[in-house]
Amino acid sequence: MTYITPGDKMKKLILLLSSMLILSSAYPQTPGLVKDGPGLRSTLSTETSGLFNSGDYKKLEELASQLRGNQERWPDGFWKLESFYKGLRSSYTVKNKKSDDDWLDIKMKLDDWISAYPNSITPRVVLGYFMVDFAWHARGGGWANTVTEEGWNKFRDRLAEGKTALNEARTDIKTDCPGWHDAMLVIALGQGWDRKEYDKFFDNAVSIYPTYYSLYFKKAYHLQRKWYGRTDNEWVAIAENAVEKTSKDEGDTMYARICWNEITMKGYDSVFEDDSFSWEKMRKGFLDIEKKYPRSSWNLNNFCLFACVAKDRDTARELFKRIGDDPNIKTWTSKDTFNNWKKWAEKPTPPAAPAPATPAQDDAVK
Repeated sequence: MTYITPGDKMKKLILLLSSMLILSSAYPQTPGLVKDGPGLRSTLSTETSGLFNSGDYKKLEELASQLRGNQERWPDGFWKLESFYKGLRSSYTVKNKKSDDDWLDIKMKLDDWISAYPNSITPRVVLGYFMVDFAWHARGGGWANTVTEEGWNKFRDRLAEGKTALNEARTDIKTDCPGWHDAMLVIALGQGWDRKEYDKFFDNAVSIYPTYYSLYFKKAYHLQRKWYGRTDNEWVAIAENAVEKTSKDEGDTMYARICWNEITMKGYDSVFEDDSFSWEKMRKGFLDIEKKYPRSSWNLNNFCLFACVAKDRDTARELFKRIGDDPNIKTWTSKDTFNNWKKWAEKPTPPAAPAPATPAQDDAVK
């Protein structure tokens, strides 16, 4: 009879584990992906909108304090606090209110919240956002020459009121919040701050909250040519500077995220034919995003889509393998678009690429 000693068992176990380790290194497996992105983020936005409409300010305070204090993030890396504020803004903007009285009813609720929690920064931030949205309601979304004199006056007055409310919050309340800085940047867009004043404010904001992506998105949008940019792609410098400023936390991921956000708003057509920004830098950033947030199907699918748009067939092919047959459709807009790109990536010869998907404009900056 052959006896297997404990030592023999241990040797076999070590050999088995070693072989498994070698295989896992050669063929890294995608961890269980989460169907995240705008769809998942909207669950929190819906919750906060419901809490505000029902007047549950206590729960809103608890939730904001938790999200802000822990700097909680979604699987794709975005702060949950940003979704919190988006939900509150959607509680009045999505209803397309037609009269000022409807908007003033919302303001009364905000005043009640502030009265109930006078030492809280949260309702003050929401009030700042509210006055921005109320201002744009008066102005409308048309060209400047289509705005009435009354519309301009209300626009300016409401932005000024929003700025005053935010400044008073800084004086009265010790707690800071990235939403406060974010709301002020939106006011700065409407008021047309001097470049030096704007840059000073922005630099201070990101020195405090270097990983709050929305701050960078706001400045990149601010520097679009239709606003205050001096060239078509001046905003690209924001992405490059952000890499340096966040080298300890985000680094190259910031280049990918900022370009991703801007391209999503402007459209994918011929985007990498412009020498102002680089697919190689974006690719490097996406690879780092994947390392930091490996469970995000949103990040993975968008990485793949950008690889397709950049005609980087090799990268796209590998990413499609990881996605398998279960794409995040929000990225591709349809299963047909996904399948067409996948077929393109699998072919060894480069046929004409299909038309890029029209992205879902998730990160509104107005």
